[in-house]
Amino acid sequence: MLAVIQSKVTKPVFYSYLFLMSVFVFVATLVLVLSMPALLSGQFGQTAQSVIMVVIILIVVRISRRHLQVARQQVRLRAFAAVNGFSYLDSVNTSIDAYNGMMMNEGHTRTIYAGIRSTLGIQYELANCSYTTGAGKNSRTYYYGFIRIKLPRRLPHVVLDATANNTFGRFSNLPVTFRDGQKLSLEGDFDKYFTLYAPAEYKADALYVFTPDVMQLFIERIHTFDAEIIDDDLYLYSPRLFELDSPASLQALLDLVDSIYPKLYNQSSYYADSKVGERAVNDIAPQGERLKSRISYIVIAIIVFFVLILILPTLIRLVGSLGGS
Repeated sequence: MLAVIQSKVTKPVFYSYLFLMSVFVFVATLVLVLSMPALLSGQFGQTAQSVIMVVIILIVVRISRRHLQVARQQVRLRAFAAVNGFSYLDSVNTSIDAYNGMMMNEGHTRTIYAGIRSTLGIQYELANCSYTTGAGKNSRTYYYGFIRIKLPRRLPHVVLDATANNTFGRFSNLPVTFRDGQKLSLEGDFDKYFTLYAPAEYKADALYVFTPDVMQLFIERIHTFDAEIIDDDLYLYSPRLFELDSPASLQALLDLVDSIYPKLYNQSSYYADSKVGERAVNDIAPQGERLKSRISYIVIAIIVFFVLILILPTLIRLVGSLGGS
């Protein structure tokens, strides 16, 4: 099925990238050759200017390379979607603001670069995205890939924070920090792979969905992804962009969807929130719709640190004046 992604459709992009790299190598070599006399004669100021020029060129090439990679990915994925009956997704035809996942509500300038959506059978989509925090010199852009799978019933809000992609293996990379009282410890080795959060009054409901076979499936197939169940959607978040222009990588993602959907479908299709009362309503009571977040301890520590820096000189002067009197 993935053989329809032909390399020839990306030849213009490849040639553009090759031309760009050739220009960089030529210019960098030229700058280096021209700066050698100044370097040998001890004119380090002129040499520094040459080095700065090379660095600027390198930055431009890096930015251009990312754009070319995105363009290559878009061309291949668009061709794949057209031949195999998928809908193609990008920032032109899809607004990420319509999604309910926690990653889609972070920062600003939220963008879908490239993705596909199924049109038959299992309802799912996968895409590469980004969002930006801050502004100007303090801005930072975060890139991630996601898979969204539609479930047959609405479920309580559940988040699984994978330990495999935590910073230093300890600090969560999720943009949201949840209250500790919502942590749920599961049996076996599951806690080594995920920290599971569920609303305080819905821990038994989470156990209904995360049966031993589902937990084993997550450990074996999804332990590198953060996961979120919200309303009737399952999201899998990758801290790295998917290689959607790679047939092998794309096939692996499609196989992942095929492997996890049957078990989650079976567990969720019979779920009903006892607090709602009527199963036909297919709804979740307000206390189970969303997890409660909190300020990260790291953020609190940073705030305290800067407050101390601001007030410490004043305190020192105050103590000194009192001592002098």
